[in-house]
Amino acid sequence: MEREKSVSRAKKSATTVAELLAKEGISVIIPGGGLMYDAAKVLVDHAKSYFSDRTAKRIEDFHSALLLGKTDQDEWEDFLKSPFEPDDYYAVLSSCIQDIETEKVEIYSSLMNYLIESELGSDLRRHFIKSCKELTYSDLSFLQTIYINSKHDLMTVGGTHQQLKTILSTKDPLKILTIEKLKNFGFISAKGSAVTPLAEQFVQAIFSAEKLSPAAIERKEYTGINIVIVTYQLDEPVHTSIATEVQEALWSRQIKSSIHIIDRSMVANSIMFYEAALLIVGDKKIEPNYVSALLKFLEKRPIIRLNIVDSITENGLESIQFSDELNYTPGSDLSVRGIVYEYIDKLSLKSASAEKVEKDR
Repeated sequence: MEREKSVSRAKKSATTVAELLAKEGISVIIPGGGLMYDAAKVLVDHAKSYFSDRTAKRIEDFHSALLLGKTDQDEWEDFLKSPFEPDDYYAVLSSCIQDIETEKVEIYSSLMNYLIESELGSDLRRHFIKSCKELTYSDLSFLQTIYINSKHDLMTVGGTHQQLKTILSTKDPLKILTIEKLKNFGFISAKGSAVTPLAEQFVQAIFSAEKLSPAAIERKEYTGINIVIVTYQLDEPVHTSIATEVQEALWSRQIKSSIHIIDRSMVANSIMFYEAALLIVGDKKIEPNYVSALLKFLEKRPIIRLNIVDSITENGLESIQFSDELNYTPGSDLSVRGIVYEYIDKLSLKSASAEKVEKDR
């Protein structure tokens, strides 16, 4: 009962001295001799109880996290038989108990687990323990974020290099302080442009594989597919609107895309960057130079046709062999985005079916 009372106090976000004393039946109106002594004794007893219960809870949480997930018999036996330095254990546990940030308990337990299961030199072990102790949870979370950005091409413009450059070029004063701290610990290069091999090992020691995935920072990974959205009527609002909607639909399905008016120079410079083109077709006749550019693109990559008018007449595209043709009827219930989603899902099913056939062979 006394333990529950103290833990309850510890979880309270804010309190006052008067509130603490009132819980013990002491009302301090005018300070004086014996009353002051009683008040001091109550506060001392409360502090002792608080730290005792907090320490017990922290130790319990640390060891629960340390053993979490070890349900496989072989893994469990290997873990039990793995030797480790007692000094490392007490250093990690002591740091965990003293740390004011509860969020770091799991990080300390992950580090201890790594120290038990991995063979590290004493200097590296001590550096990792010191890093966990001296870096804040915010610092470590930032390191987690830049590690993920260095390993995964996310749904942003540019690849991993650009992602890191954007994050590490911050003007946020607190983030700048964090970057300097991470440099001092050897986790970011001196130029502040890359994550070091030391950081990669440290991050893998304190975070699970699940927490080093894009989903851990609420991001999505790029599928590796890049589509160029082609229109020859970007000056018309309807075409611009539809091109934008197609692009948003592709990006939401983790497919990068760009919108272009296609011509020969664009084809020559961009074929290597795209897996396919999606051509938006209206009722305006396409000019011969656009047709020749599309034919040039078609020599290397497939082209999908998206019709955005009710009926298509002869418009100069008869020589183009489209890989697929999609139709959007203005005013219909199904949006352009819905049509794109349906098409992507169809391709995904085809791909999954092909993979299954290949495996069955």
